[in-house]
Amino acid sequence: MSSSTSGDSFENVDASTTSNVPVQITNSLSLAACLAVIISYFLFRRKNKRIMERTSLVLAVSMAFCDGLLHCINLFGYSDLPHNFICSFFGGFLYGFPTLVSVFYSVCIALNTSLVFVFNKRPGTSTLKYYIGAPILLALIICLPALATGTYGYDASWDLCWYATEGKTPNEVLIRYLFTFGLWCLVSMLYLVVAAISILIAVFSKSSRLNRLANSMSSNLAAASKASQNSSNISDKRVSFLPDISATGTLKYDLENGEPVSPYSLRNGASQRLAAKVAERQQRSTLSRRSLAMRALSFRLIGYILVPTLCILPGVIKDLVSKVDPEAINNLPDQVSTFLDSVNGLVGLLNMILYAVDPALLALYHQLYVDYQEGRAQRQGDAFDVAAENGDPNQYATYPPGRRSESSLSQPPIPGFDTSGTYKEGEKVEVRSGKFLPPIRVGGRAQRTRKMSSMPNSAGIVIRVEVEVVNDLERLGDFLGGL
Repeated sequence: MSSSTSGDSFENVDASTTSNVPVQITNSLSLAACLAVIISYFLFRRKNKRIMERTSLVLAVSMAFCDGLLHCINLFGYSDLPHNFICSFFGGFLYGFPTLVSVFYSVCIALNTSLVFVFNKRPGTSTLKYYIGAPILLALIICLPALATGTYGYDASWDLCWYATEGKTPNEVLIRYLFTFGLWCLVSMLYLVVAAISILIAVFSKSSRLNRLANSMSSNLAAASKASQNSSNISDKRVSFLPDISATGTLKYDLENGEPVSPYSLRNGASQRLAAKVAERQQRSTLSRRSLAMRALSFRLIGYILVPTLCILPGVIKDLVSKVDPEAINNLPDQVSTFLDSVNGLVGLLNMILYAVDPALLALYHQLYVDYQEGRAQRQGDAFDVAAENGDPNQYATYPPGRRSESSLSQPPIPGFDTSGTYKEGEKVEVRSGKFLPPIRVGGRAQRTRKMSSMPNSAGIVIRVEVEVVNDLERLGDFLGGL
């Protein structure tokens, strides 16, 4: 009797409905954001493979794949589906599987971040395959048996396809829900909260290891600066040719107790002080930039940790309440259900924002913009040169004052055009210099060659210097290694 009474409790539930318009809007935005993350990742990977193969970025793209599948299902998962295998597969499995994988990826990001910031362990590149494969394998182990045993189906609590409630008691549905979805989400989010707190303490606490390291580096810099000043005090003395009168009335020079200060020592001391100040300024700048990058990266990774907690946890709690006491949701307003389902559709959009503000990606954006500006200036400079060589009166190349190109000097005057800037018919022509000077670029397609014939032939020594340039992206990649 109790079983039938409990089973009838799902049938007597007044299901809370969800408005499809807000859910479709949020899921559409998130789906577009996931596609933008995936496309931009592969485009940026062609520019800088090392930066884009960092653990957090690879996991972020993997999350974008899962979130994209989740938002695709949410776009039509609230519609009426036949109560058969289609309902179980599309409404149950294809919602639970990508959600669990996305949550497990957040756990992997939290674990990797904790290893770096809290335990000072930087995992190698070989651990990335475990970070990617383990969540997928674990989610399949959880969801495939649930699909095979008919756990998914029409859910009378919410009038949609989720967990099958027809002919089942609330306890049966609750146990299946906990062991195939709810418990895994709760345990994962509990770890995410603990990891976020530990990372915040490790990064921003005054007594943390990272801040002790920064303080010790700052104190060492101050001590080194003071020592360099003390060691160069003798160089600060200026030669005085006026004698001092001692107590006995004798003359006493400043330099009788010390070595004479030569002009060389004066110059040497000044150069030492200048070098010490420059080195101190560079080290402090490097420490400041690394500290800012570390804090920005920690905020971003904590965001990846908290997004599932804010967007998925409310829905899990709502499902738990509906499975424990189905009649408790009779008075739940439709606006609350719509709001919670709409927040669940913001996962991909929020993850895209966190992906876009990665410190390495911000540096890569700037580098790409600089390359674009240089390429644009180079193309304009080439166009001016070609126009000047062809004698085009509408294009002018920039030359040093008092000089013109050999090609322009050797060409005959253009008919109808006066070199003074006026046409023969009297029409004034404005002559403007080029806006951009063609930059000198080493290597690549835009490399310029100078004519050796214009150089005077003289004997001398040719020195070839090979310079290896380490840019900010490479230094940032070294600093963010393992994250």
